[in-house]
Amino acid sequence: MRVAITGASGFVGVPTLAAARAAGHEVVPLSRSGEGPRVDLGEPRGLAEALRGCDAVVHLAAAMTGPDLEAANARMTEHLLAAMRAAEVPCLVLMSSLSVLDVAALSAGATVDDAVPRAASDAGLGPYARAKRAQEEAAEDWRRGDPRGEDGARVLFSLRAGLVYGPGRLAPAHAGFGVGERGLSVLHGGEVPVLHVDAAADAALRALEAPRAREGAHLLVDDDLPTQTEYLRALASLGALPGWSLPIPWRAFAMLAGAARGATRLAGRQGPETFRAGSVAARYRPLHFRNDAAKAALDWAPGARFSATFRAS
Repeated sequence: MRVAITGASGFVGVPTLAAARAAGHEVVPLSRSGEGPRVDLGEPRGLAEALRGCDAVVHLAAAMTGPDLEAANARMTEHLLAAMRAAEVPCLVLMSSLSVLDVAALSAGATVDDAVPRAASDAGLGPYARAKRAQEEAAEDWRRGDPRGEDGARVLFSLRAGLVYGPGRLAPAHAGFGVGERGLSVLHGGEVPVLHVDAAADAALRALEAPRAREGAHLLVDDDLPTQTEYLRALASLGALPGWSLPIPWRAFAMLAGAARGATRLAGRQGPETFRAGSVAARYRPLHFRNDAAKAALDWAPGARFSATFRAS
């Protein structure tokens, strides 16, 4: 199979590129640096030509931060899907995020799995979640837009990844927030939905090779997820936490965030992203996560690597 990988020089891209090659696929790595065609997805020039002859695209490239985050991701997705139409590439494996899920509708202690729907609107979502939600919708429009009938229909796997980590690298979500050496720790008793970078790469590869009948959106997390206490301990080992933090139970923080949202609305202003209802629920409401559907659909075994990774680091 000839496969193009966007973001091939990135954190998830490097192991995905290696896994695809090890499996015998012909790979076209696409990035602004590194090997392969130098492609900026923010610009459409040359993109369709780079995709010509490919059987599939694994789309990993994404803007993660910045004031232009949503617009940048929208441009990249628009240009990629237009190029895939022009080059007649029939399969897309999209690395999305579980942040698109409607966890605000779940009660404390609920289980998040493939049955939890995507949020119906952007209300309450942070900018990254909004960008990923829009990306999924655009990819679904591409999937439905194939006029060639069932035999030639396009295939879409949306992989809703948890917090991707690796040795020495762990996102400081689910910890609270801080300024300098002082912070606020928002404590909950649930699991933290993490995903080892190699497991993310393996899931992308297995989606490429899975039967088309298994396409759809799948939740990707490790087996045996860490508690928040274990997660905070790993962050501390990396020096990623403030030197001093005030602990606060998640319910108290949720009430404070709700009051802050109400006050900013009365003042005619938009509150901080940290206080959005969806962000508060996704990061601090105690939840559990199941990956059974993804394991069955992709014939995938992510393993339990969190404790080993941070014990080794």
